[in-house]
Amino acid sequence: NFFRYFWNSAFYNTDVFVTYGKKSKEYVEKKAKLLNKEIQVKSIGSKYLNKIFDLYFEKKSDINKKVLYLSSSFTSERWGLLYGTKINPVHYDFQKYLIEKLQSLKYEVIYKMHPKGSFHEHNNLGQIARYKNTKSVIESLKDSNIVIVDIVGTALVEALCAGKDVIFIDMKLRQFNKDNFGDFNSVVKIVPAKQHGGTFYVETENILKALSSPQKNIDKQRKLVKEYYLESD
Repeated sequence: NFFRYFWNSAFYNTDVFVTYGKKSKEYVEKKAKLLNKEIQVKSIGSKYLNKIFDLYFEKKSDINKKVLYLSSSFTSERWGLLYGTKINPVHYDFQKYLIEKLQSLKYEVIYKMHPKGSFHEHNNLGQIARYKNTKSVIESLKDSNIVIVDIVGTALVEALCAGKDVIFIDMKLRQFNKDNFGDFNSVVKIVPAKQHGGTFYVETENILKALSSPQKNIDKQRKLVKEYYLESD
């Protein structure tokens, strides 16, 4: 199954496995044990994520109606063609829809293009959004208190470490796994994306609630990022 394929690949010819944070270390040790792998797992704190934490955590800006959209890639990532020209039209259309939806709700969208789409001449979403962002993520995080992501990846981690109010639009592309869902669900607002006729959408009530409700729990968020990404052995 996929679990065995992924972790056997990750552990291939490995004596020492290095990861971020004590919780992540415990998770990797559990996977190694399940596969009967004798691997030493070490936890190191990410200097980059610690820098984000020190710069932004609990340092809110005066920006209330700006939303930073850290988009995922809609180009050829899943086919392994990093510099390909193929586009996933369903995902592209959803990003366009989401930008227009947020702006119809009177929020100003800052669209941060995924690096794997930065070369793509057909990506005009930065012109549709109120602001097109070409800065690095660590610089971009200062521009909004609310960050939206549509995949569980590095952008979500960076936003959490910055202490941002994080909204995850769940398209079922890449989700939290069952081992850590409880931890992340306690701090991330999850808005389900629904489908009709092959088109994704979000219900207005759900996205408005996520945008307007208070941040879930900043104390739990601080504890989570330290345990998963910042602490070391």
